[in-house]
Amino acid sequence: GGRARAVLWAYPKTKYTTTQQPCDDDEDEGEEEEPLIALQRLLEEQFPKCTEQRKGGTFNPHMTVSHYPNIDFATTAKE
Repeated sequence: GGRARAVLWAYPKTKYTTTQQPCDDDEDEGEEEEPLIALQRLLEEQFPKCTEQRKGGTFNPHMTVSHYPNIDFATTAKE
């Protein structure tokens, strides 16, 4: 761990909304919740102390590709 490390990650794009929306039972808006965000929300409801995946209050679904010792190595790997 540490602040000097870097992480290369991928965002899984889907047909659903890509930003977290508050749960709304009003179906007239026609928007569905992103499945990975819905799953995370349900897990957090069952395990309320496990919210460390919400950085800045929002959960961003992602797949970690690899960890690097610094941003330069991660940037090179991305290219």
